[in-house]
Amino acid sequence: MGIQTKAFNGQYDGGHSEYSKGKSCQIRVLSSGLEVYSVGRLSWKEKELMFEVPYKRILSFETKRRFSFRRALSYLGFLIFFVTLTLLRGDWVSLTLYVVIVVVIVVWAERSYKSMIITYRDEAGVIQNPVFESALLGSKIEEIHKTVDRAREAYLNR
Repeated sequence: MGIQTKAFNGQYDGGHSEYSKGKSCQIRVLSSGLEVYSVGRLSWKEKELMFEVPYKRILSFETKRRFSFRRALSYLGFLIFFVTLTLLRGDWVSLTLYVVIVVVIVVWAERSYKSMIITYRDEAGVIQNPVFESALLGSKIEEIHKTVDRAREAYLNR
């Protein structure tokens, strides 16, 4: 019984030697491996993202919680904006409320921020570690992981 092809939209964050920049992508789970390719518009300078990961070449496949410095800076900017606005108005109750809200948002967002990391050896024998973030994948990271595990197991046990 073959595996049905499934596709997931996501965000590639780097980790492959040929594709250093992050970009929107689609991950296709096939019966023999994964296909990753860019979706959306590319500037004329950007190289189109397109690579395959055969199941037999995967060394490890994991989901990790990651801290994002870029996200932390955006939250800090949000906090600074509202603190400045509130201080100018002299409203201390709102200031306290803003600080509490931002702290809750940061804790919640960082708890749910996950990345999927696939370590594999490409055709040239180079170890690649493409990283996909959960910002666009959302809770689908676990679904992708289960789908890939099932497809990989079916491929390796055929």
